[in-house]
Amino acid sequence: MTTTHKRRSDRMNITVPIAVEGMDAQGRPFKDDAQALVINRFGGRIRLGRRLDRGQKLLVVGPRDPSPKIFEVVETVVRPFDEPSEYGVVCRDRAEEFWGIRVWGETETPADAKGLLECQMCRIVGFVPLSLSQVDTLRTLGLVGLPCLECQVTTPWAYAEMKMPVKSEEATAQRAVGFHIENYKPRDHRRIYIQLPVQVSSQAAEEEITRTENVSQTGLSFLSSRHHEPNELASIRCPYDPSEEIPAIRTRIIYRRPVEGSGGAIYGVRFEPRR
Repeated sequence: MTTTHKRRSDRMNITVPIAVEGMDAQGRPFKDDAQALVINRFGGRIRLGRRLDRGQKLLVVGPRDPSPKIFEVVETVVRPFDEPSEYGVVCRDRAEEFWGIRVWGETETPADAKGLLECQMCRIVGFVPLSLSQVDTLRTLGLVGLPCLECQVTTPWAYAEMKMPVKSEEATAQRAVGFHIENYKPRDHRRIYIQLPVQVSSQAAEEEITRTENVSQTGLSFLSSRHHEPNELASIRCPYDPSEEIPAIRTRIIYRRPVEGSGGAIYGVRFEPRR
C-alpha cells in the first residue's frame, strides 16, 4: 500500500473560468477566455491557447472581482500546437481575495480534511481545515460550527460554491478584460470542493491512501501517483479512517489529468450502480 500527498496544502485542484489579456510570445495582443486548473493564495496554474514566455505580465479577471489584476508567468508547460498550454502564474497585485477565498486555513500539523466553506453570517469563503467528525456533521446537517475571524465568534459554515463570473462587455482602461463565456454549461450535479482521505484499490489489487479533490452525487476526483486507465474499475473507501471499517464503493475511472511537476494525476471516477 502506498500513500500519496499526505500533506494538506492550500492548493486546490479546481477548474475556474477566467479571462486573460496580454501579449503573446510573438508580441501579438490577445484577449481570451481561459481556465485556472489549480489555485492557491498567491496565484495558480492556468490553461491558455497562447504561447507565453516566463516573465510575461498578464491582466486576469477572476470569478468574483471584475477588476483585472496583474499576473506574471513563472512556469511554462508548452503543449503541442493543437492543444492549450499551461502556465504557472503569480499575482503581482494584492491577491488574498482574487479567487473569492478570504481565508486559507493553515495548520502546523496536517488536518484530517480541508473544505471550501462559507460563513452563513458574513458570507466570507474559506478553504479551512476540518476533522473527520466535523466532516460527518457537514454531511449530516449541511452545517458545521467554526470560528470566524470576521464575526469573531463561532458561526455556522456550509459548503461554498465557486460562482460563475458575470459577463462584462466594458472595455475601459480600468476593465480591459471582458468575459465572453458563450459555451459554458453548468454541471448537472453540484460539486463539493473538499479534500478527504480516500483509499483506492485498483483491479490489480494495489491499494493507495490519497485524497479527494472534489465530491458530487455521481462521483469524485482524487490525486494519485499510480497509473489508472480510463474505464478501469476501482474500489473506493471515503472518508478513509484506519480505525473504522467502511464498505467500499465500486467506481469507474472516466478521466485522467496529469499534474505537471508531480509525476501524478487527477483521476475522475463515476460511482457504479450497486449490483
